[in-house]
Amino acid sequence: TPNPKPQTPNPKPQTPAMQDYQILGVLGEGAYSTVFKVKRMTDFKELAMKQIMFTTLPERDQKNALNELRLLGSVQHENVVKMESCFYEGQTLCILMELADNGDLSQKIELAKQTGKRFSEQFIWSIILQTAAGLRELHKLGIAHRDVKPANIFLWKSGRAAIADFNVSKVMKRDPLQTQTGTPIYASPEVWACKKYGLEADLWSLGCLAYEMAALVPPFDGPDLDSVHARIKLAMTTPLPPGYTTQLQSILHRLLRKDPSSRLTASIFS
Repeated sequence: TPNPKPQTPNPKPQTPAMQDYQILGVLGEGAYSTVFKVKRMTDFKELAMKQIMFTTLPERDQKNALNELRLLGSVQHENVVKMESCFYEGQTLCILMELADNGDLSQKIELAKQTGKRFSEQFIWSIILQTAAGLRELHKLGIAHRDVKPANIFLWKSGRAAIADFNVSKVMKRDPLQTQTGTPIYASPEVWACKKYGLEADLWSLGCLAYEMAALVPPFDGPDLDSVHARIKLAMTTPLPPGYTTQLQSILHRLLRKDPSSRLTASIFS
Protein backbone atom coordinates (compact mmCIF):
# COMPACT_ATOMS: atom_id res chain seq x y z
CA THR A 1 0.00 0.00 0.00
CA PRO A 2 1.52 3.34 -0.98
CA ASN A 3 2.22 5.78 1.84
CA PRO A 4 -0.38 8.54 2.12
CA LYS A 5 0.65 11.81 0.58
CA PRO A 6 2.03 14.16 3.26
CA GLN A 7 -0.33 16.96 4.14
CA THR A 8 0.89 20.41 3.27
CA PRO A 9 0.08 23.13 5.78
CA ASN A 10 -1.90 26.01 4.46
CA PRO A 11 -1.43 28.89 6.89
CA LYS A 12 -2.83 32.26 5.98
CA PRO A 13 -0.56 34.08 3.54
CA GLN A 14 2.23 35.80 5.42
CA THR A 15 5.11 37.96 4.26
CA PRO A 16 7.75 37.05 6.90
CA ALA A 17 10.57 34.65 6.15
CA MET A 18 13.55 33.39 8.12
CA GLN A 19 15.72 36.33 7.09
CA ASP A 20 13.33 38.60 9.01
CA TYR A 21 14.31 36.96 12.32
CA GLN A 22 17.49 36.67 14.35
CA ILE A 23 17.77 33.48 16.41
CA LEU A 24 18.80 34.30 19.99
CA GLY A 25 18.75 30.84 21.55
CA VAL A 26 16.93 27.53 21.98
CA LEU A 27 13.95 27.38 24.35
CA GLY A 28 13.08 23.71 23.91
CA GLU A 29 13.38 20.70 21.62
CA GLY A 30 11.13 17.81 20.67
CA ALA A 31 11.42 14.83 18.34
CA TYR A 32 10.33 16.81 15.28
CA SER A 33 10.39 20.42 16.42
CA THR A 34 12.55 23.07 18.06
CA VAL A 35 11.40 26.24 19.79
CA PHE A 36 13.72 29.22 19.42
CA LYS A 37 13.84 32.61 21.03
CA VAL A 38 14.03 35.03 18.12
CA LYS A 39 14.09 38.75 17.45
CA ARG A 40 11.94 40.17 14.65
CA MET A 41 14.21 42.56 12.79
CA THR A 42 11.42 44.86 11.58
CA ASP A 43 10.57 46.05 15.11
CA PHE A 44 13.13 44.17 17.30
CA LYS A 45 10.33 42.41 19.19
CA GLU A 46 11.38 39.15 20.84
CA LEU A 47 9.15 36.13 20.10
CA ALA A 48 9.11 32.36 20.37
CA MET A 49 9.42 30.53 17.04
CA LYS A 50 8.37 26.89 16.85
CA GLN A 51 10.01 25.22 13.85
CA ILE A 52 8.43 21.93 12.79
CA MET A 53 10.13 19.68 10.20
CA PHE A 54 6.74 19.11 8.68
CA THR A 55 7.39 16.74 5.79
CA THR A 56 9.31 14.32 8.03
CA LEU A 57 6.41 14.00 10.49
CA PRO A 58 4.27 10.87 10.65
CA GLU A 59 0.77 11.55 9.33
CA ARG A 60 -0.76 11.72 12.81
CA ASP A 61 1.78 14.31 13.92
CA GLN A 62 1.19 16.33 10.75
CA LYS A 63 -2.48 16.52 11.72
CA ASN A 64 -1.54 17.54 15.25
CA ALA A 65 0.74 20.31 13.97
CA LEU A 66 -1.97 21.68 11.70
CA ASN A 67 -4.46 21.38 14.53
CA GLU A 68 -2.22 23.44 16.81
CA LEU A 69 -1.83 26.08 14.12
CA ARG A 70 -5.59 26.32 13.56
CA LEU A 71 -6.44 26.51 17.26
CA LEU A 72 -3.73 29.04 18.09
CA GLY A 73 -5.09 31.31 15.39
CA SER A 74 -8.69 31.00 16.59
CA VAL A 75 -8.30 32.03 20.25
CA GLN A 76 -7.74 35.58 21.46
CA HIS A 77 -7.47 35.72 25.25
CA GLU A 78 -4.81 37.02 27.63
CA ASN A 79 -4.60 33.65 29.40
CA VAL A 80 -4.03 31.71 26.17
CA VAL A 81 -0.68 32.06 24.39
CA LYS A 82 -1.13 34.21 21.28
CA MET A 83 0.09 33.28 17.80
CA GLU A 84 1.68 36.26 16.04
CA SER A 85 2.09 34.79 12.56
CA CYS A 86 3.20 31.70 10.66
CA PHE A 87 4.94 30.85 7.44
CA TYR A 88 6.26 27.85 5.57
CA GLU A 89 9.84 27.84 4.36
CA GLY A 90 11.34 24.83 2.62
CA GLN A 91 10.29 21.77 4.60
CA THR A 92 9.83 23.73 7.82
CA LEU A 93 6.61 25.11 9.28
CA CYS A 94 7.40 28.15 11.44
CA ILE A 95 4.88 29.34 14.06
CA LEU A 96 5.58 32.69 15.77
CA MET A 97 4.14 33.08 19.25
CA GLU A 98 4.41 35.65 21.99
CA LEU A 99 7.41 35.06 24.25
CA ALA A 100 6.90 34.36 27.94
CA ASP A 101 9.67 36.27 29.71
CA ASN A 102 9.52 34.23 32.94
CA GLY A 103 9.66 30.64 31.69
CA ASP A 104 7.02 28.05 32.49
CA LEU A 105 5.45 26.68 35.65
CA SER A 106 7.34 23.38 35.57
CA GLN A 107 10.63 25.29 35.81
CA LYS A 108 9.32 27.20 38.85
CA ILE A 109 8.19 23.97 40.54
CA GLU A 110 11.57 22.35 39.92
CA LEU A 111 13.35 25.37 41.41
CA ALA A 112 11.05 25.25 44.46
CA LYS A 113 11.92 21.57 44.95
CA GLN A 114 15.63 22.35 44.78
CA THR A 115 15.50 25.29 47.17
CA GLY A 116 12.80 23.97 49.49
CA LYS A 117 10.99 27.31 49.22
CA ARG A 118 7.28 26.76 48.82
CA PHE A 119 4.95 28.90 46.74
CA SER A 120 2.78 31.44 48.50
CA GLU A 121 -0.93 30.66 48.48
CA GLN A 122 -1.48 33.98 46.70
CA PHE A 123 0.69 32.79 43.78
CA ILE A 124 -1.08 29.41 43.65
CA TRP A 125 -4.49 31.12 43.51
CA SER A 126 -3.21 33.44 40.77
CA ILE A 127 -2.22 30.45 38.62
CA ILE A 128 -5.48 28.61 39.34
CA LEU A 129 -7.61 31.62 38.41
CA GLN A 130 -5.66 32.54 35.28
CA THR A 131 -5.50 28.96 34.02
CA ALA A 132 -9.23 28.58 34.68
CA ALA A 133 -9.85 31.82 32.75
CA GLY A 134 -7.92 30.44 29.78
CA LEU A 135 -9.80 27.15 30.00
CA ARG A 136 -13.11 29.00 30.26
CA GLU A 137 -12.37 30.71 26.93
CA LEU A 138 -11.31 27.43 25.29
CA HIS A 139 -14.33 25.57 26.63
CA LYS A 140 -16.65 28.36 25.47
CA LEU A 141 -15.33 27.64 21.96
CA GLY A 142 -15.77 23.89 22.48
CA ILE A 143 -12.02 23.26 22.68
CA ALA A 144 -10.72 20.58 25.05
CA HIS A 145 -7.03 21.26 25.77
CA ARG A 146 -6.29 17.69 26.92
CA ASP A 147 -2.77 18.34 28.22
CA VAL A 148 -3.01 20.86 31.06
CA LYS A 149 0.22 20.52 33.07
CA PRO A 150 2.90 22.81 34.56
CA ALA A 151 5.10 22.74 31.43
CA ASN A 152 2.18 24.15 29.41
CA ILE A 153 1.55 27.14 31.67
CA PHE A 154 3.75 30.01 30.48
CA LEU A 155 4.64 32.87 32.83
CA TRP A 156 5.46 36.55 32.54
CA LYS A 157 7.33 38.75 35.01
CA SER A 158 4.23 40.94 35.16
CA GLY A 159 2.42 38.06 36.90
CA ARG A 160 0.48 36.95 33.84
CA ALA A 161 0.04 33.24 33.09
CA ALA A 162 -1.23 31.66 29.86
CA ILE A 163 -1.99 28.17 28.57
CA ALA A 164 0.21 26.94 25.72
CA ASP A 165 0.69 23.87 23.49
CA PHE A 166 -2.40 22.84 21.57
CA ASN A 167 -0.75 19.84 19.94
CA VAL A 168 -3.34 17.34 21.22
CA SER A 169 -6.25 19.74 21.75
CA LYS A 170 -9.56 18.92 20.15
CA VAL A 171 -12.66 20.83 19.12
CA MET A 172 -15.61 18.95 20.55
CA LYS A 173 -18.68 18.57 18.40
CA ARG A 174 -21.78 16.76 19.59
CA ASP A 175 -20.08 13.55 20.67
CA PRO A 176 -17.76 13.26 23.68
CA LEU A 177 -14.09 12.41 23.25
CA GLN A 178 -12.57 8.98 23.79
CA THR A 179 -8.93 9.06 22.63
CA GLN A 180 -6.38 8.54 25.40
CA THR A 181 -3.92 11.40 25.16
CA GLY A 182 -2.03 13.91 27.28
CA THR A 183 0.42 13.30 30.15
CA PRO A 184 -0.46 10.25 32.31
CA ILE A 185 0.04 11.71 35.81
CA TYR A 186 -2.29 14.62 34.99
CA ALA A 187 -4.91 12.55 33.13
CA SER A 188 -8.37 12.11 34.64
CA PRO A 189 -9.88 8.77 35.74
CA GLU A 190 -12.25 8.72 32.78
CA VAL A 191 -9.37 9.22 30.32
CA TRP A 192 -7.41 6.39 31.99
CA ALA A 193 -10.47 4.13 31.81
CA CYS A 194 -10.83 4.76 28.05
CA LYS A 195 -14.34 6.05 28.73
CA LYS A 196 -15.97 8.87 26.83
CA TYR A 197 -15.02 12.20 28.37
CA GLY A 198 -15.53 15.91 27.97
CA LEU A 199 -14.23 19.28 29.07
CA GLU A 200 -14.30 18.17 32.72
CA ALA A 201 -11.04 16.28 32.13
CA ASP A 202 -9.20 19.61 31.83
CA LEU A 203 -10.44 20.62 35.29
CA TRP A 204 -9.05 17.42 36.81
CA SER A 205 -5.68 18.31 35.26
CA LEU A 206 -5.95 21.83 36.70
CA GLY A 207 -6.48 20.25 40.12
CA CYS A 208 -3.37 18.11 39.66
CA LEU A 209 -1.34 21.14 38.62
CA ALA A 210 -2.51 23.23 41.58
CA TYR A 211 -1.91 20.39 44.06
CA GLU A 212 1.64 19.99 42.75
CA MET A 213 2.30 23.69 43.28
CA ALA A 214 1.38 23.37 46.96
CA ALA A 215 2.85 19.93 47.74
CA LEU A 216 5.76 20.06 45.23
CA VAL A 217 4.83 16.53 44.15
CA PRO A 218 2.06 15.44 41.76
CA PRO A 219 -1.01 14.11 43.57
CA PHE A 220 -1.03 10.74 41.81
CA ASP A 221 2.57 9.91 40.98
CA GLY A 222 4.18 6.49 41.22
CA PRO A 223 7.17 4.37 40.14
CA ASP A 224 5.32 3.02 37.07
CA LEU A 225 2.14 3.59 35.08
CA ASP A 226 0.26 0.79 36.85
CA SER A 227 0.78 2.40 40.25
CA VAL A 228 -0.13 5.83 38.84
CA HIS A 229 -3.34 4.35 37.42
CA ALA A 230 -4.17 2.66 40.73
CA ARG A 231 -3.85 5.94 42.62
CA ILE A 232 -5.90 7.88 40.06
CA LYS A 233 -8.66 5.25 40.21
CA LEU A 234 -8.95 5.89 43.95
CA ALA A 235 -8.88 9.67 43.44
CA MET A 236 -7.54 10.13 46.97
CA THR A 237 -4.85 12.66 47.81
CA THR A 238 -2.87 13.30 50.97
CA PRO A 239 -3.56 16.60 52.75
CA LEU A 240 -1.59 19.66 51.71
CA PRO A 241 1.44 20.68 53.78
CA PRO A 242 0.79 22.98 56.77
CA GLY A 243 0.44 26.67 55.97
CA TYR A 244 -2.23 26.45 53.27
CA THR A 245 -5.86 27.31 53.94
CA THR A 246 -8.79 24.94 54.07
CA GLN A 247 -10.26 26.96 51.20
CA LEU A 248 -7.43 25.90 48.90
CA GLN A 249 -7.72 22.29 50.07
CA SER A 250 -11.47 22.42 49.39
CA ILE A 251 -11.06 23.76 45.85
CA LEU A 252 -8.53 21.03 45.03
CA HIS A 253 -10.88 18.40 46.46
CA ARG A 254 -13.70 19.70 44.24
CA LEU A 255 -11.46 19.66 41.14
CA LEU A 256 -10.10 16.16 41.84
CA ARG A 257 -13.43 14.36 42.08
CA LYS A 258 -13.62 10.98 40.39
CA ASP A 259 -17.10 11.70 39.01
CA PRO A 260 -16.59 14.31 36.25
CA SER A 261 -20.15 15.63 36.62
CA SER A 262 -19.42 16.68 40.23
CA ARG A 263 -16.21 18.60 39.43
CA LEU A 264 -16.00 22.36 39.34
CA THR A 265 -16.21 23.88 35.87
CA ALA A 266 -13.94 26.62 34.54
CA SER A 267 -16.83 29.10 34.64
CA ILE A 268 -17.12 28.81 38.44
CA PHE A 269 -13.88 30.83 38.76
CA SER A 270 -15.19 33.85 36.81
